[in-house]
Amino acid sequence: MNVSRDDFVIAIRSAFLKKQTKQKFSLLSLIILSIITLILSSFDYKVVKSVRSGINEVIYRGSFIISAPEKIIKNINYEIRNHFGLYNNSKKLEEELDEYRSQKISLDILEFENQKLRQQLDDYLVSTEIVFSKIIIDNKSPFLRSLVINKGSRDGIKSGMAVLDQQYLVGKVIEVNFGTSRVLLLSDINSNIPITISPGNLLAIASGTGKDQAKVNFLKKTHFDKITNESLVYSSGTGGLIKSGVPIGRISNFDPKIDENIDIEFFSDFSQLQYVSVVAFDKVESSELEKIDVQTSEIENDILLDAPALRKKLDLLLKEKEINDQITNKIKLENESLKSQLSNDQLEKINKQKIIEEQNKIIKSHNIDKDELNFLRLNLEYGEKCRKKTFSKKGFKVGTPEYKNCVLRKGML
Repeated sequence: MNVSRDDFVIAIRSAFLKKQTKQKFSLLSLIILSIITLILSSFDYKVVKSVRSGINEVIYRGSFIISAPEKIIKNINYEIRNHFGLYNNSKKLEEELDEYRSQKISLDILEFENQKLRQQLDDYLVSTEIVFSKIIIDNKSPFLRSLVINKGSRDGIKSGMAVLDQQYLVGKVIEVNFGTSRVLLLSDINSNIPITISPGNLLAIASGTGKDQAKVNFLKKTHFDKITNESLVYSSGTGGLIKSGVPIGRISNFDPKIDENIDIEFFSDFSQLQYVSVVAFDKVESSELEKIDVQTSEIENDILLDAPALRKKLDLLLKEKEINDQITNKIKLENESLKSQLSNDQLEKINKQKIIEEQNKIIKSHNIDKDELNFLRLNLEYGEKCRKKTFSKKGFKVGTPEYKNCVLRKGML
């Protein structure tokens, strides 16, 4: 048994050795064949050319045939991926479509509810008049907080109108004169405004404290747990003077377990008010609002229909503007040239005037010198006659204008 096993191993080894010799021989033969082919390719024989072209043709065709399955596999892979991508996109689009459909249904439901509520209310408040005014007097006392503004009945101000600082409610008009009005601030102790505390839509009354904040009244303690320091305070619209939803302030420093009073911190700083807007909120029926909507839609349609005509008019106006700009530029250039000419002429005129003045000064000085010489000459001759003597009343004091005139008149007193 051992002998047969050894013979089998020896036979396998000899087979591998023979295979290695065959591989060496085949490699050597390929090298020799390639060298012969290179040598023959350098000679311009037809046989060599035909053989070489045949080999190239076989290689090219073979490479094309071999690469064809790879290309087919790549295309199949791309198509499969593209198919799965389209499938995923279609799934997402279907989900989005379902979501939009649900939103559309909910929107239709909300519109239906809104129409029902509007039919029940029949009307609601809208701002119709806004008058901007300046604060001229700020009355401050320990408990009273009021302002005087520079608008009155002549400007359409009425008692009860809301007063806003930007979009925040700060008070209401309580007294109207011809040119002025008095405003009661929310911090005044006499101020009581219906409010809504959000979130929770809690209805209450905001009463002034005479300080920089207000307090919440007429709210049951059972609702205190719903209020936090982040709760916001708006007007509730109860009473019909002020519409609902006008921001007032926020709840500050409130702990439902400890505090019994709820303080409101105003959004506006009443000590820094300079200008306010007075707003009137009037009730408008739904039928009137529908008429207004119809009118606005008709106006929009007219604008869309008249768009070509408006465009033509706009083009004409633009052309006219270009012409006017050109004319104005020319006029400006002419004005600048005229200004430069005028400035040059004025400079020449000023220089000439200076020269004339200098010449006049020289002439005057020459005349003065001539008159002085004449006076000195006559003074030597007639000075004795014109001079006042000690015991005589005739004559003049030397140096006086009378003395000079007497000398120039040659001693005639």
